Amino acid sequence: MVTNTAGTVTSTRDTDCKPGPVAPTITTPPANQTVTAGQTATFAVVAAGTAPLSYQWQKNGANIAGATAVELHDTGDDDFRQRSTFRVVVTNTAGTVTSSAATLTVSPAPVAPTITTPPTNQTVTAGQTATFAVVAAGTAPLSYQWQKSGANIAGATAVSYTTAGDNNGDSGSTFPSGGDEHGRHGDKYGGNTDVSPAPLAPTITTPPANQR
Repeated sequence: MVTNTAGTVTSTRDTDCKPGPVAPTITTPPANQTVTAGQTATFAVVAAGTAPLSYQWQKNGANIAGATAVELHDTGDDDFRQRSTFRVVVTNTAGTVTSSAATLTVSPAPVAPTITTPPTNQTVTAGQTATFAVVAAGTAPLSYQWQKSGANIAGATAVSYTTAGDNNGDSGSTFPSGGDEHGRHGDKYGGNTDVSPAPLAPTITTPPANQR
């Protein structure tokens, strides 16, 4: 409203008011990741603010060349990646914000089972038990299934197996054990059983005869 000694005039109303740009904020920061050796780790961020937003990912505080997308896919030397930290810098015309850092943990790849000490051959007397044992290596957990002459023995899933006392039918049988890790069959090595007859007390079948 403009006034002087001759009168007053009022301007028209201006309603075309636009808000200024809003600086970026991080709404969902990148999360910690755990991957198996050789796998790709993916970090992502969700940011708000006036578009366009630009991104620059950093590894251990240093910019990663070409890593300017909303997600980062990390591969490379697992020893170097182990316990590395990743963060992202988000920028627009109103300002810059840096996310919190996420840590990458690299777990070793699983190792298939191997038999380091196979079961050994056993010789027992009839009525005695025979015990077979195995030593296996590989990524835990390891599971075991003992077999008799190629057929699984029900319930024989421990690191060792002891035969029953009634073992007349075991002579010449083989007892392999297969290690199984995460559903994969491992090596199988077997031990043989020889069952000797139980000793018998002496008896006289023909006594000495009288002589003249």
